[in-house]
Amino acid sequence: MRASHGVWGNEWSGRRLRTEDRGAALPFITIAVVFLLLGMAALAIDVGAGFNARRQDQSASDVASLAAVQFANGSPTPLVAANNGANEAIVVANASLDDPSLADWVNCVDPTRPAQYSLVSTVSPCVSFTSGLQRARVRTPNIDVDTTFGVFLGQDAIATSAAAEAQGDLGFPGGILPFAVGPTGSGSNHVCLKDGPTPHSSPPCDGPSEGNFGYLDVSLYGNFALNTAETCGNAATATKLVSNIAVGVDHPLSVYSSGTSKHDFTYCPIFNSEPNELRTQTGNSSGRLNDGLRFGNFGNPGRLARGSNRVTVHNGTPQLDNTPLWVYIDNPATQPGACASVGNSTQMEACMAAWRSAFGSNPSLAPLFDETIADAVRFALIPEFFVDLGGGSGDYLIKDFRAVYLQTTFWNCNANSCDMVFEPGEPSSGSCPSPSVQSCGWPQGGNRNIEMLSAFLFMEEMLPQSVRDQIPPTPGTVTYNLFR
Repeated sequence: MRASHGVWGNEWSGRRLRTEDRGAALPFITIAVVFLLLGMAALAIDVGAGFNARRQDQSASDVASLAAVQFANGSPTPLVAANNGANEAIVVANASLDDPSLADWVNCVDPTRPAQYSLVSTVSPCVSFTSGLQRARVRTPNIDVDTTFGVFLGQDAIATSAAAEAQGDLGFPGGILPFAVGPTGSGSNHVCLKDGPTPHSSPPCDGPSEGNFGYLDVSLYGNFALNTAETCGNAATATKLVSNIAVGVDHPLSVYSSGTSKHDFTYCPIFNSEPNELRTQTGNSSGRLNDGLRFGNFGNPGRLARGSNRVTVHNGTPQLDNTPLWVYIDNPATQPGACASVGNSTQMEACMAAWRSAFGSNPSLAPLFDETIADAVRFALIPEFFVDLGGGSGDYLIKDFRAVYLQTTFWNCNANSCDMVFEPGEPSSGSCPSPSVQSCGWPQGGNRNIEMLSAFLFMEEMLPQSVRDQIPPTPGTVTYNLFR
């Protein structure tokens, strides 16, 4: 019994010792858990502070990139324009930071800057632009956020930064064409936008004074959205003309205000410079009108070779838009009587004349056209100059921008006749013994080019307000958007 009791006693003693060991370790475990929880709490606080600073950096870079691309102008020198944008970007970014004194814009670096941002401002290496200044990139300088508990783990600060990229886009993309009207023609309903060097007898294209004998030689500034290539100055005039007809002028233009003249050539390729002076060229530049309307370039189709409502004008040509202007008349029953039932271009011209007359006695007359006209392939804008061109060359100041609807195309013409005359919405009447303004002579084979182009010219009040708001120089002509 003793032996048995002794064994029992020994077992009880060992258990007591092990229990005491566990009791002694418990305070250490408790302390370790407390430190672990404190460490996790410290990490959460410090990481949270870092994330908060990172969000602030991102907000600052977002607004700064928008400011940079918007204010990158004011000089014909790209670097000076870039510095103008950079100065504004830094002011805007600093206003979004808690302590802008910590942002070292002069010595900051942008190690992940994409190669396309080749124009780096001298104000800060962290503000850069594409060569045409249509895009801007801003990276905020590294700012150290002091840690609260991380210092005990050897991490006394967290560096934060952020980058953003913004782009300027035309609010009315590709809407301005390289044709013009002077004060004499600005009150007309039907105008000639382009005429050949030999006067023709088909109105409104019946002579150089009526039809922009030459054309507007507008530079290509290079536009990401329109897929145009930068071509400044006198170079590649044919390529520029085709592109400016096919997709429209690829950069903002503005009207002339007294004492502030900005020539298109001089300010190329600064996207947001908004020049107000354009150059004309003499000569017909054979085939370029045809190429711009039918074939296009830079991967863009011709201006009239778009949309779903197209017809084959003659063999071998891309199908061309066949939507007549009168389908956009808003509620014909409430318009002047001449607009109640329009079915051809002659009646359309009479309708517009009647509306002009009615507007003269009733300025509150409802617009003639509905808002869907802004989406029409043939709807565009052209500059209005202070003087008539008269077929000459020179530099001209922009007085205004006028809305037009591209109408008649005249094909292979001489002084007295054309092989084809195409009016949208009107069937062919057969041969063209004279260049009468009607659809005639198509479809036919052979190689025929468009040599003249006419358009309906709108009074601004003929258009609904939503469309008029898109016409420069009204606010919103250029939109600025973050894209990365």
